[in-house]
Amino acid sequence: MAVSCVATKLLFMFLLVSCIFISTIKATEDDEDTIYGDECDYEIVVSTGKSKGPTNYKLSVVLTTKNGENISTSDFVGEWGDMGRYHTFFQADSESGFMATGPCFTTSFCNIEIGGGNGSNGGGRLKPHWYINNITVITRGDKINDRTRTFHFFGMHHNIARTNPPVSYGNCRKSHKKNQKKKKH
Repeated sequence: MAVSCVATKLLFMFLLVSCIFISTIKATEDDEDTIYGDECDYEIVVSTGKSKGPTNYKLSVVLTTKNGENISTSDFVGEWGDMGRYHTFFQADSESGFMATGPCFTTSFCNIEIGGGNGSNGGGRLKPHWYINNITVITRGDKINDRTRTFHFFGMHHNIARTNPPVSYGNCRKSHKKNQKKKKH
């Protein structure tokens, strides 16, 4: 009887440990996109093209990862501007810096979407020849080595003031292909 009791306790302990292990694996799979509990700093550098002057246009920005997670703002300069209160952002042929803090993601940003504000809500005026050469995003966090992605817009000369929906640049192919069905032709 003593052997049976010990065997039952061992079996119970084995099942308990197995359940905890399986629960941990399932939680990790469900939370694959975000490293929970950690925040990352996102440094964003916008390089503008040669134009007749800066813009004070209210821009919105959405950065999306391969797994569909994102960080966004509807007031790029107001919320993320990192060059001082009186700095004139987006001057011709220059760089403007921005900082944001948000959740850390396990995958890199693969798409950026930029939109202009509505003129009726005080969005400002976008110069007709103002454009973006490129935008570089650097991700920094405790568990992430500096991750850099540059989105090249040079030569595209998007007029963001007249773009609706917003300009989108990048290619977000899923890093894992769960539940995707092949189309038959």
